[in-house]
Amino acid sequence: MSASVSSGDSPPTDVTTKRNQMDLHTDAHVKYLAAFGKSQDDYEYHMSEHLRLNGIYWSLTALDMCHKLDESVDVDEVFAFVMACQHPSGGFGAAEGHDAHILFSLSAIQILLIINRIDQLDRRLVGQYLMGLQNEDGSFRGDEWGEVDTRFSFCALAGLSLLGFMHSSDPGAIDKGADTADKGTDAVDSGPVPTDKGTGADHGGVCSRSGSDTQDSRATGAGINIFALDLDKASTGTGNSNDNSTKHALDGLFEGEIDIQTGLVCEYADIDKAARFVLRCKNFDGGFGSLPGSETHAGQIYCCVGALAITKSLHHVDSDLLGWWLAERQTPGGGLNGRPEKLPDVWPAVECNRIWGKHSHAQVTSA
Repeated sequence: MSASVSSGDSPPTDVTTKRNQMDLHTDAHVKYLAAFGKSQDDYEYHMSEHLRLNGIYWSLTALDMCHKLDESVDVDEVFAFVMACQHPSGGFGAAEGHDAHILFSLSAIQILLIINRIDQLDRRLVGQYLMGLQNEDGSFRGDEWGEVDTRFSFCALAGLSLLGFMHSSDPGAIDKGADTADKGTDAVDSGPVPTDKGTGADHGGVCSRSGSDTQDSRATGAGINIFALDLDKASTGTGNSNDNSTKHALDGLFEGEIDIQTGLVCEYADIDKAARFVLRCKNFDGGFGSLPGSETHAGQIYCCVGALAITKSLHHVDSDLLGWWLAERQTPGGGLNGRPEKLPDVWPAVECNRIWGKHSHAQVTSA
């Protein structure tokens, strides 16, 4: 697909597509994708090493959609490369010799499923690795160095679901209001049901905030109600000069427990806590950020909506408000941006359309 960018002294403000150049050249795409990772003398090959497993996953899914997967890929070669990226901990790095990370661990699981080699993976070892990355507050670290992000919550939950470790404890015990959620969002139910409910490892709660564990009046079952915050008081500040009233007021938004019971059990993670953390990242505009209080972003919305779908918690999404925010991402040229005042990009378009494509699940129909 070809596109032209507006020219001139000022930077481009949008991207437009010529209507007579809308044909998709499938054969050219397949040729390009099949050659991925084979031209080891290319500069691009080495500069993309830190995304190698992700790139393989993206290439395999694209080839599969073009119905060219079987004839374009050496499955044994792909399997050998993926397993060479695994660490004794169970996690996978981006390439051989790279540190294990939750992002690449999910890609490894997805790749092995696509090439039908998941039965050759030590699922329990990977499950234990993912469990070891969960914090006390339900969030997940990306690796041993401690970064927390809702992307990692999605990766952990998706990985555990794909491996068959997530099961319904009691269909009648699903979270209050779940009867309004779409029944097609069930997690994977395969393999024996674990006899115990994992609580996740206690790693000090990297993202935990101080405060009472009791229900905060500003935290509701549907997420955070930012309109309960006294913004005038927060902006002017009260008390002595060492008192940061804005900080304390914002901290109050995220204290307390969000009332949610997913009705899911997992031997390797606390699913209820994981869902609560994602909901704490919900913003006043209906979207989600990387952490509680972080700016809404289309990519984070995809991860958070996906995590809530896996945990049977989509009824906590404000579909009208979220649908409005996603619709506002479309620019005059037809593309979509990831945040307000940004240029259109491919990734936001993919993420927004993935969510819209699941409107029967998330009921995001405003767009």
